[in-house]
This record gives sequence, C-alpha cells and structure tokens, in this order.
Amino acid sequence: MEFTVSHPIQIPSQSADLLIFIPSAPGENTLIASLHSLADLLQNLLGTTVHVFKIDEMTYPGIVKSFDIFKTPTFVLVQRGVEVWRQIGMTDASTIIKAVKNQLTD
Repeated sequence: MEFTVSHPIQIPSQSADLLIFIPSAPGENTLIASLHSLADLLQNLLGTTVHVFKIDEMTYPGIVKSFDIFKTPTFVLVQRGVEVWRQIGMTDASTIIKAVKNQLTD
C-alpha cells in the first residue's frame, strides 16, 4: 500500500500546550472550581494557538510525577515537547496570557 500526501502537513510553530495541574484534595472545592473556570476562560481567550489541559493530580499521577509537580496549582507551558514556562501557585488570566505571548513570540 502506498501513501502519498498531496499537500505537506503544516503544524503551526507557535502552537503550544498549557497544562494546569489541579489539586484533588477534599476541602479545595472553591480553588478547584476557580481553576476550571480559569482554564475555560484561557482556552477561549487563547483560541487554537494554545491547547489548555486540566490535569487532576489524583486522576493522572503519572503526568504529575513526570513534570515534578510538588504543589498545586501549577501552570506549565509546553512547546514542541519542551517546557518553556512554569508558574507555581494561583495566578490570574492576564499574567498567564502575558507569559504565553512572551514565550511564543521569542
């Protein structure tokens, strides 16, 4: 079987993933709800340039461990498989957007 591509596959060089590591401890319901809202807002504001992923520490312990996450929330921006920015602790949408724009335009 032969496979041909009439057009090259184009992957935007500026695309990136924003991983939001979310706590799952009981008693953190307000923080968890805030993080889910923040993640949804960021995805709407960043559009298709950045994919936002919510990663619950109990649901995905392997991912949490692979990124050496010791405190949640933690925000990690990954571009082409390389971590380019990290924020430990809660922050706001404007701070994250500024950081993303700075990292993706360098």
